[in-house]
Amino acid sequence: SLGNVIRVSDAMIFAMVFPNLIGLYFLLPVVKRELRSYEEHVRSVEEKDS
Repeated sequence: SLGNVIRVSDAMIFAMVFPNLIGLYFLLPVVKRELRSYEEHVRSVEEKDS
């Protein structure tokens, strides 16, 4: 029935939360480094334009 399909679908989506959180945890240092690099680049471009 449709109710069972929705329950299984919700369970699968919920189950995918955990691998995504683990991936985010391990990629956090890379994301922070890239964000700082991007922000420095934006600041340098803004200073050149001023």
